[in-house]
Amino acid sequence: MLFWHLGGAIAVFRIVFKDPSADIRFLASGALLPDLFELVVGGMATSGTSYLIRFLGHSLLFCLAILIGTLVFTRRPTPARRRGALLVVGVILHLVFDLFWIRPGLLFWPLLGWEPNPPVTDWAISIGSVGGELVGLIYLTWLAYKARLGNAENLRTLLKQGRLHA
Repeated sequence: MLFWHLGGAIAVFRIVFKDPSADIRFLASGALLPDLFELVVGGMATSGTSYLIRFLGHSLLFCLAILIGTLVFTRRPTPARRRGALLVVGVILHLVFDLFWIRPGLLFWPLLGWEPNPPVTDWAISIGSVGGELVGLIYLTWLAYKARLGNAENLRTLLKQGRLHA
């Protein structure tokens, strides 16, 4: 769910944190990271361990690993630490928008055991996916219009600095 995670993460971040200087490229990367991790690493895993990889990318353990890596390998008030924090916020918002708190076996994997709770039924995921993607696409379209991304200078600022003029 590309647009749902991107649009949702950016919208919540802009509403809650109200930080126009934040580099939303890292927030957006974090919002997509669990699915990318699952796609790349899960695809390379053997069939017996692929479900473990999915749960790792969609668990708080994954967020904690990124956060600890950010704190250990970056110095205080540097852009690198700020970007790492945005990455972690994006991953956490991904988990929020995936409704993982209703499945504690997935969210707290492997703390609650190696076998996760049964997933939500396929029809619930399909309905939520279509609706979520539509909402995310509408929000991102509105944001692009409001930030005047048709203007080459505004688009260049977004791509190079991660800032929106909206």
